[in-house]
Parts: sequence; structure tokens; C-alpha cells
Amino acid sequence: MRISIVLFLVVFIVFSGCQQSKKIRIATSLKGSSTEKVGNEIAEYLNEIGWEVEIYSGEEYFGSKNIKAIENNVVDCAFISNDLPHDKNTLDIQTVMPLFPNLCYIFYRDHLTPKNFEELITNNSLMMASDENGNFFISLFEYYGINTDSLNIEQLNIDHSVEDVMQEIYSSKSNVICLFAAIHNPHVKKLIENGWEIFSLGDISFSNRGSSVEGFCMNYPRTKPFIIPKNFFGQKPTYPIYTVSTNELIVTRSSMDETLIYEFVKDVYEGKHYLSQNEILFTHIKEDFDNDALNYPLHQGAINYLERDKPSFFERYAEVFGVIFSIMVVLYGAFTSLKKIRKERIDKYYKRAMEIQTLEELDELSQEAVRQLQNEKLTADESFTIFLNLVDKRRHEIEIGTLNKI
Repeated sequence: MRISIVLFLVVFIVFSGCQQSKKIRIATSLKGSSTEKVGNEIAEYLNEIGWEVEIYSGEEYFGSKNIKAIENNVVDCAFISNDLPHDKNTLDIQTVMPLFPNLCYIFYRDHLTPKNFEELITNNSLMMASDENGNFFISLFEYYGINTDSLNIEQLNIDHSVEDVMQEIYSSKSNVICLFAAIHNPHVKKLIENGWEIFSLGDISFSNRGSSVEGFCMNYPRTKPFIIPKNFFGQKPTYPIYTVSTNELIVTRSSMDETLIYEFVKDVYEGKHYLSQNEILFTHIKEDFDNDALNYPLHQGAINYLERDKPSFFERYAEVFGVIFSIMVVLYGAFTSLKKIRKERIDKYYKRAMEIQTLEELDELSQEAVRQLQNEKLTADESFTIFLNLVDKRRHEIEIGTLNKI
């Protein structure tokens, strides 16, 4: 009876473990942000297929705060920008998957007519995000030769909801706004509709021809050149905008279970087409991204998924191994044939040694065999040793026979 109860408990525990839902906690960003929306869409989809995904968003979850949330085990994964600077708290952070591009937007009021970038920045009051991206814009200005010491910068407080941020922008008297936003962010269109233009950092005709934007990205390697098409936001912009982008990532700690991350990546990729029906940003999720461009190394669980169809070492070199095997078979056949031929030759010497009746003929046979050995037509192996012993035996027999005749 006790054994039956124990067996029942073991089966129950194993079965329960197999049926247990996959749980994961994800920090996104500010309330009302594109990142929060993407996180909620992922959670809703995954929860329908057996996961237990919990989304964290708000003032406490943005940029480097998300790294601390992972470090303090508040969440398992988080959304961050690929250009978030490394520090001692990020050494254990690894990428789960890249999501969508965030674009560098430099807005200016539509009544301005700047001749160039320097004039726009130095002759107008600026509003700039006060988070880690503030350093990015300073680097951008300096790359274009702008003296940043005397700039009139108003800090944009982004520690609240997106609606609060937009309200702060609308109430600001600054003529230039510098910020990062998702490629399809609806608030960008609203800004354009309310009297703002997007400044282009260069002429797209120089794209892939050594443009200044490409030069900046080479010096700021977590960014890539990006072209916003004409009329991308309705009737605006009236011409293509040349700017830079950096990817939004989902990251986790390196110690996260590989199987859990594998399943998470798998289900998100497989559900991409469904997810993109509700949120266009999911169309930017791709498996064939540049691993070397990631600021945080790829988690092993993600690597295992991306390499799931990668042929093994033996599969990759099957043809080479086949050629080598064929050559070995040919060589072995040639070696066997040569050995057989040499064996047949030494057999003939055995027969001749047994038929010889004089010492002179025996000496001639021995000398002939040595010459054949030198010419590699015979092998210095056990067969040749047997031949030499046979010659010695026959020599002794011939000598005894000669003595008996006398």
C-alpha cells in the first residue's frame, strides 16, 4: 500500500511539473510608450499559449533602471536600448532578442529655416531627454563640429508617462527637440501635425557613399544609418530624412535558464505574423540580425534557437568526408593489390628455392631477391624473412647432399 502511494505521488509530481506554466517577468518602459505596448502584446499572446507573463511598466522601468530591476531580481527580462552604456551592473546582462529600431529625431518648429545643422543647434533653444541618450546627442553635436559648451539646453523630464512627456514638449518654448522614439511612434505624427518638422542629418544621395551619417555611426558603433521615407507620417516629411537608429532589445541575466529563454524566443518568433497584425513594430523582428552589433552578448538559449537548423560539424563537411573516405578506399585497395602482387612474387621465389639443386643457383636467386627488394618489388616483411630462412635451409640441404655423394 505504501509503495503504491509513493508511486502515485512520484507520477503526480512529474506530471504536475510537465504541466507547469512557463513564468517570466518583463520590464518594459513608461506608461503609454511603444515599448510598453509591444510588451503587453507579447504577454497577451504568450499567456494564451500557456505562459504566465507579467509586465512591469511605469516611472521605475526605463533605461538603466531596467538593468537594476534585473540585477535586484525584480524582473527576469527587460527592454533596453542597444546603446545603453556598459558599467559594472551590466556585465551579467545578455541579449534575448533585438526588437525594433528607435530613431534619432531632431524636431524643429516649422517656421524656422535652418541652413545647416550647426545653425539649427547653436541659434535655438534645445529640449533634450535627460536620460542616458543625452550623452548621445552631445556626441552627435560634437561630431558635426558644434561647440556644446554654450548651448541653451532645457532638460526633458521623461520619468513620467508618455502623455506627461508630450505635454511637457507642447508647453515648452524650445525651438528644437532632440529625442529617441520607435520608428512607428504615433506621437511623432502628432508633433508633425502640430507644427514641427524633422531635421535631416544629411543628403540621402550620399548613402553608402561615405556620408557624414555613416561616419558618425562608425564612431558610435551601436547605431546604424536610417532613412525615413518621404510621406512616412502622412503628408510629412516632404523629403526623405537621413538619421540614425539604435535597436530596442530584450535582455536578461546570463544565469537565466537556457530552455526557458529558448522557448520564449521560439514562441515570439513563431507568433510574429500574428503579433504584427496588432502592432506594426513586430514586422521589424528578424532572426538574421548582426550578432556582432549587439552591445550585450546573445544568451545561450537564444543562440540554441537561432542555430537549431544549423548543420552539425559532420553534416557541414559530409562531402569532404565522403571524398576523403573514397580516397582512403582507393588507397587501401591499391595497397592491398600491391601487397597481393608482392605476395605472389615472393611465393614464386619460395617455389624456385625449393627446386634449385646447386649452391650457385641458390646464390643467384638470393641476389635476385635482394635486387627486387631494393627496387621495392618485394617487401621487407615476414614473408621475405621466411624466404631467407628457406634459402639457408636449402643451402644446408644441398651441402649435406653433396657430402653424401662423396
